[in-house]
Amino acid sequence: MHYFKKISPKRYAILLWIIYILVVAAFKFNTAPSPGNVYNIYLQAGIDWLNKASIYDSGRFLYYPFTAIFFTPFKYLPFNIGGAIWRSINIIIFALGVFHITKNEKQFLTTSIVALILSWAAARHGQATLAMAGFMLVACSLIERKNFARASVFLALATLVKPLSIVLVLLALALYPKTIPYTLSYIILFIAICFFLTDSSYLLEQLKEFPEVLKSAVDRSDENKFLHIFSLLNLFNLSFNSTGQTITRAILALVTLYLSYNLTKKLSKNSAIIIYTLSSSYILLLGAGTEKNTYALFAPVIGFYCYNYLNEKKLKSFALVLITIVAWLSSYSLYKSNNIELLFFIKPTTTIIVTFLIIFNYLKHCKIQE
Repeated sequence: MHYFKKISPKRYAILLWIIYILVVAAFKFNTAPSPGNVYNIYLQAGIDWLNKASIYDSGRFLYYPFTAIFFTPFKYLPFNIGGAIWRSINIIIFALGVFHITKNEKQFLTTSIVALILSWAAARHGQATLAMAGFMLVACSLIERKNFARASVFLALATLVKPLSIVLVLLALALYPKTIPYTLSYIILFIAICFFLTDSSYLLEQLKEFPEVLKSAVDRSDENKFLHIFSLLNLFNLSFNSTGQTITRAILALVTLYLSYNLTKKLSKNSAIIIYTLSSSYILLLGAGTEKNTYALFAPVIGFYCYNYLNEKKLKSFALVLITIVAWLSSYSLYKSNNIELLFFIKPTTTIIVTFLIIFNYLKHCKIQE
């Protein structure tokens, strides 16, 4: 017992992440290749890249063509071993992001516990959302420290891993112009390497196909299976056509920029989590293809403020965040057992509530300081 008392919260958190990686890898180790297996989608894209075949024929690879290059080495591994390695890398990047965004060891432990619990499905399926989140978190943390050159590396990586991260990249470039030359340079360098490693005509052909893939994803976003704000509003007979959705996204992008600028200016010590919170909330609520597992992107936010509000004795805010955790864990099973459509949308609903709560508390804090 005396030995365990000596272990720091940071080491407990690292131990939890290691156990988590082993459990996830073991849980999916004997999974056979199938169209619904996310790792299989990534692997096939890597194989198609090597064979100079269309990486978009399946209609399930919704990423930049450059992303496929990350998965080319997995062709040479047995499917189960490659899947275990990819899931482990995915979680490690996510864990590094959580570590960078937190301010102390206890917050790292608390945020890790919440992030582990709420990202289980995404980790199990090997969705690149976790890697994107990890790179985004590290980038935000480095921006807060004014280390723009290093931050730009992770902004570029987040962009190349998953197109959704462009929201954070554009926000960071707008708020911190010093990141512009670095980020663009890293992206151009990686694209140049991709052109060097494959036939340029093949890569140009894939780049031509990519907008069509995105368009089809946006067209499918009217289906209620996607957990964005427009599907939620459809339940209340508030429908938006594609033009209305575009206008709404544009207006809320300006609102996000305005809030980010004002809050980071007044609360520079919290700028990392503010930028991440607002950008991830925008991605989830306004992204065309948001699924239930995509909400793992918001898990570090919930964990971060779970610790903060308890530590600051903001018990009402803490209780609301705690209710959100319980709601997320039970939402799908409640929907399945009761077949009430609104229960399917617990995640976007609570994300809206928690985001408003965070903004309200920060604005209140700013007013008190004045």
